[in-house]
Amino acid sequence: MSSRAERSGAERSSESQIFLIQMKIYYIYIMASISGILYIGMTNDLEIRVFEHKHELTDGFTKKYKCKILVYFESSNDVKVILEREKQLKRWNRKKKLALIRATNPKLQDLSTESADWRIESR
Repeated sequence: MSSRAERSGAERSSESQIFLIQMKIYYIYIMASISGILYIGMTNDLEIRVFEHKHELTDGFTKKYKCKILVYFESSNDVKVILEREKQLKRWNRKKKLALIRATNPKLQDLSTESADWRIESR
């Protein structure tokens, strides 16, 4: 049987792990192709996910339509918020999606090639 001090340490370690899980950041993002195709996705690691899109590492829609330009993203530490936002944006028509993108990125620039601040910026 473990000592009281060991249990306290294990409990503290467990509490720290729970805190780190709660602090995870989730992203909703929009990738675009040169021809104007839009893709909406969500991830917990935007930098890696954008890299995967840009280098066509995953088969599917974005590889087929060459969606390699990060034009929009939002973040939250609540995965439920991001999942609901993803569903909401996917229901929007193209005009509304473009208006959202242009509100923060009027020139439709690739945000992944801008300053490293985009990785931690919350919109």
